[in-house]
Amino acid sequence: LSTAGFLQIVYASEATEPVAGALLRIIETARRNNRRDGLSSALLFSPIGYLQLLEGPSSHVLACMARIACNPRHQRVYI
Repeated sequence: LSTAGFLQIVYASEATEPVAGALLRIIETARRNNRRDGLSSALLFSPIGYLQLLEGPSSHVLACMARIACNPRHQRVYI
């Protein structure tokens, strides 16, 4: 959904390392970056991957997705 510079994206990805071990680092980093960039998000996870909703200013959502796509904790990122 995109409305006047606002964008929502839902993505799914497979984890490349155990999710439980990375979860606290992911949450801490996401909170800091989301606050800085004016993003809202909801993260669901399982032992094998992630499903996340990101929303906020379009340029910031797209920049966040670019970081996620390059992050070695994710593989096979589907939007």
